Amino acid sequence: GLRIWLEAFLGTQPASDLAKSWRGDRYQLIEENEKPILIWYLEMATAKSAETLVAEVRRLIFPSIKETQPKRKIEITSQGSRVTFANSPLNE
Repeated sequence: GLRIWLEAFLGTQPASDLAKSWRGDRYQLIEENEKPILIWYLEMATAKSAETLVAEVRRLIFPSIKETQPKRKIEITSQGSRVTFANSPLNE
């Protein structure tokens, strides 16, 4: 999953290299103020690989997501080796 998602933006080899640091993930769908929020938790091998993933997503993927999903709030953070990606409706 992660490698395939990254390939479209990073290219085959960089996506494969980064995906090798993937150790697992979970999705969570929650509701806040009657709006759905999708949260994707990824566990990477190291804090460095988590930071690299966050940087690449912000640099290459966020612009595309924000263009195709303008009414969504997109966030990505890392803490240690865990990456948290959240996608929710904008409060309008």
